[in-house]
Amino acid sequence: MGRRGWWALGLIALGEVVLATWVGPVLAPPARRLLLWAWVPLVLWLTEAVPLGVAALLIPVGAVVLGVASEREAFGSFADPVIFLFLGSFLVARALERHGAAAWIAGRVVTLRFFAGGPYRMTLGIGLTAFGLSMWLSNTATAATLLPVVAALGRYLPDEAIRQRFYKTALLLVAYGASIGGTATPIGTPPNLIALGLLERLAPEVPRPSFVSWVGIAFPIALTLFLLVHAWLYVRWLRHVPWEGVRLDTPVASLSPAGRRVLGAFAVLVILWFLPGILQWTLPAMHPFREFLSRRWPESIPPVLIAAWLFWMPARPKQGPLLERADIARIDWDTLLLFGGGLSLGTLLYRTGLLHQVLEALTGTVPWNWGIALLSRRPWVSS
Repeated sequence: MGRRGWWALGLIALGEVVLATWVGPVLAPPARRLLLWAWVPLVLWLTEAVPLGVAALLIPVGAVVLGVASEREAFGSFADPVIFLFLGSFLVARALERHGAAAWIAGRVVTLRFFAGGPYRMTLGIGLTAFGLSMWLSNTATAATLLPVVAALGRYLPDEAIRQRFYKTALLLVAYGASIGGTATPIGTPPNLIALGLLERLAPEVPRPSFVSWVGIAFPIALTLFLLVHAWLYVRWLRHVPWEGVRLDTPVASLSPAGRRVLGAFAVLVILWFLPGILQWTLPAMHPFREFLSRRWPESIPPVLIAAWLFWMPARPKQGPLLERADIARIDWDTLLLFGGGLSLGTLLYRTGLLHQVLEALTGTVPWNWGIALLSRRPWVSS
C-alpha cells in the first residue's frame, strides 16, 4: 500500500468517527448508514488511492450490503440512459480524434484570415475553437487537440516576449474555453447529464428540457462568460503587445477520406440531436412524427446508432472500419463508472431522506449546532 492508501485509511477512520459521533444520531437508520458508507468512496475520490471508477462501484456495493437499497435500485443507475448517451458520445469523439477530424476543425478555425489580424482576434479564435469543440467533445480531448495547434502558431511569432505572452493567454483560453463551452449543451460536460438523469429519476413529473431548449438557454450565458474571460486575459497580457509585421500563414493538413467520413457522421449526429427540439416548434401539437420523436427518440439513441455505424463503415474501400474493437478500450471507462456511481448516490440520498435533512439544515429548518445538542444528551456531560 502506497502513501495515498495510508492517507485514505486515516481520513476514512477519522471521518467515520466524527460522522458517527456528531451527525449520525440525528439521522434515521438508513440515512445514517448511507452517510457513513458514502464517506469511503468520497475519500477514495479525493486521494485517488484507487481508480475513480472502482471507488464509484463501491457506492452500490455498500448500499446493498448495509440494507440501504435493493440490488436493482443500487446498481440500476449504471444502466441509466445517460450512461449510454455518454458511451456513444465518447466513441464518436474517439473517431474524431483518431482520424484527425477534430484537429482539422481546430486548425481551419484558428488560421482564418479574420483571426490572424492581431493578438485579440488570434486568441479569440483559439478560445472560440476550444469553446465550440467542448460543446461536443470532452474537455480533455479538446485541450489535447488544440495544444499542438497553439504550439505551432506560437512558433510564427518573431519575438520571444510576444511569444511568452501569447502562450499564457492562449493556453489559459484553451482551458477556460473548454470548461465554459461544455455547459452550452447537455452532453458537453458530465454534470449536465448527471443533473438531467437525477431529474428524470427523482422528479419524473417535471418536463425534461430538450436539446434545443437547453442550448437556447445555456449557450448565450456560456458565450457571454467566455467573452468576459477572454477580454480580461487580453487586457492582462496582450493589450500593449506590438503586433505590426507579424504574419500567420500556418499550413493546415488536408483531411483524409476517413476523416471526412467521420466528420459527416458527426454532422448527422448533431442534426439528430437538434431535430426533435426544432420539430417541437414547427409541427402541430398532435402530429404523429412529433409524438414519435418526443416519446421514442431520446438523446441517448443518436450517439449509440452513429457509434454502431462507425464500427461498420469502412475508412476506405477494402479497409477496416472507422472504429475498431481496440477503440472501445480507449474511451474513458473511469468517467462512465463515475457517472453511474454519482447517479446511484444521488438516488440513494433522496430515497433515504438524507438529502431532505441536508436541505432542511441549509434552509435553516434544522439548527446548525447539532454537536451542542448531541453533547447535551451524552451521559458524560452534566446537566
